Amino acid sequence: AARNLQRQRELFEAGIVARKELEQVEAEHERALAERDRARARTRLYGAGGGVDQQLVLRASLAGTVVERNLNPGQELRPEQAGPGVPPLFVISDPSTLWVQIDVRDNEIGLVRPGQTFTLQVPVLAGQRFEGRVVASSDFIDPQSRTVKVRAQVANPQRRLKAEMLGSAVFERRFERGLVIPATAALLQGAQHWVFVQKQPGEFEPRRVELSYEGSREVVVAQGLQAGEQVVTENALLLARQFRLAQAGVRREAGGATQP
Repeated sequence: AARNLQRQRELFEAGIVARKELEQVEAEHERALAERDRARARTRLYGAGGGVDQQLVLRASLAGTVVERNLNPGQELRPEQAGPGVPPLFVISDPSTLWVQIDVRDNEIGLVRPGQTFTLQVPVLAGQRFEGRVVASSDFIDPQSRTVKVRAQVANPQRRLKAEMLGSAVFERRFERGLVIPATAALLQGAQHWVFVQKQPGEFEPRRVELSYEGSREVVVAQGLQAGEQVVTENALLLARQFRLAQAGVRREAGGATQP
């Protein structure tokens, strides 16, 4: 553009071109300079110097490792290759700390809270444990799996964990007080929980209890049960049915005795 402008000025001074043509070339030159300045400003935002080079250094805003690349050497870049719905050219991540998604059963979500620590175990890395911390949990329950999505971070200093690995999160359960019994021993009737306590061989009595935790395999009894007492853990539902039938029979007999 600069050489073309110089040539047009020489032709104008020689009387070969009209002033209108010179002014048109000068306007084009000004637009070219403005576009050059805008391009330089954009390259400086990405860390490039003020000179012109065949290579452009792109500097990321964070330190990490390129984990995904959607660009091949020699590939031409166009403006339409950026924007919503278009994969980024590069994805940079810090593999020393990874995000983990945990599916927690709905009846155990009360045990998981932000800031809580856990241990991650991955089958393909047998014998190795990775420490993690809960960041947040979803407000929705999956209607199919009855689980809640929990987001957590796991330390990965040696970068042994890889993206998309499957594993199990182990949380430590701590209760202030209570007795742990199998979940099959606790029966729910209305809004109350009951257990059958053995008084002597072959004799059982129903007892109301209060639970501080309900899991799929075990529950914690906070009140209503003493240490050392034995409870029915198998066929408790059948025993409850027999007990109700026996009570109904006693009521019928008592009612019949009052008849004239």
